[in-house]
Amino acid sequence: MLLAKLIRRSSSRQSAPPCLCQLVTPHHITDWTCVQLPFRACLSERPLVRWVNTSANLCASEQGQHQPREHLRSTRQDLPQVAPASRSTNPEEIRKFAELANQWWNPHGAFRPLHAMNPVRCKFLRDALCLSLKIDPGQAEPFKNLSFLDVGCGGGILAEALARMGANVTGIEPQHDNISAAIAHAQADPVVAERTTYLAVTAEELASSGAQFDAVMGLEIIEHVDQPQQFLKTLGSLTKSDGALFISTINRTPRGYALAILGAEHVTGVVPVGTHDWNKFLTPEELVMLTEGTGLELEQLAGMVMNPYNGTWALSTSTEVNYIAYFSKVSLADRLQQKQQLGVNSKAADLAST
Repeated sequence: MLLAKLIRRSSSRQSAPPCLCQLVTPHHITDWTCVQLPFRACLSERPLVRWVNTSANLCASEQGQHQPREHLRSTRQDLPQVAPASRSTNPEEIRKFAELANQWWNPHGAFRPLHAMNPVRCKFLRDALCLSLKIDPGQAEPFKNLSFLDVGCGGGILAEALARMGANVTGIEPQHDNISAAIAHAQADPVVAERTTYLAVTAEELASSGAQFDAVMGLEIIEHVDQPQQFLKTLGSLTKSDGALFISTINRTPRGYALAILGAEHVTGVVPVGTHDWNKFLTPEELVMLTEGTGLELEQLAGMVMNPYNGTWALSTSTEVNYIAYFSKVSLADRLQQKQQLGVNSKAADLAST
């Protein structure tokens, strides 16, 4: 199967505030090419970081170090401290979501859109990884023994779904109230509780510890950070070589502003006013550009659209509002092999033309 990777050669980001008169101004994006890339297997069989022995209230890494599970879930003490200037998180965003910590598992509350969107996000993750790994997606637990990281896990909505598909999931949040909500809810299901670990740390702090995972998920989070390029670089460092990174966010388009901010916040009140900042939205092209130099390669991109009549979500070819992207982390050996193959193909084409 061939998937299209969009490469942006030149652009300039529109940074004006999201007033309606400016929203109609088109983005200045020029000179695009579409390069066909093959889907490739991107995950190894053996995870680098795996949390086990939970029945004995212990957590183990591949290095064999053991610590009480609850200790790992609730503290930063064993992780290197990161200077605030090097963090991509925004204190105001952290405070804002901390105030909603008791609503994470209310399907009719402030996080109703995430509950509604979660099935289609999981479908994209499952289909992409199963195709890449050549796993039967019909299996009940296709991700058994794989290590996943859910960055900005909130109350554990995505983490729990991934755990039920067999993955060993680590969820991280910089705010303790959200982590407490996630831990408390996980205890209701012994299987989920055994496969999930929650840490009150930032992505930068976890990366400083040297941890890496088979797949890293940063869903509906990058639009809430101050330094998206640094954030993506950190997520890349948390991803194993030949691993996978998933990002979902909102496109910075007039329609994105109309639906995600005007509609969802000010008209219907589905989410609290001030949840989103239009200037922090990223276009898919900008997202790809921000991954340059990180070793991440775009493999698949899809839009996510909501049916206004029943509130359900589905994958779409339109990325005008919500979209989700799958990146693979290409190893240095693979990069060299690709360059060599391109050289061979170029020489063959030259010979054929003569």
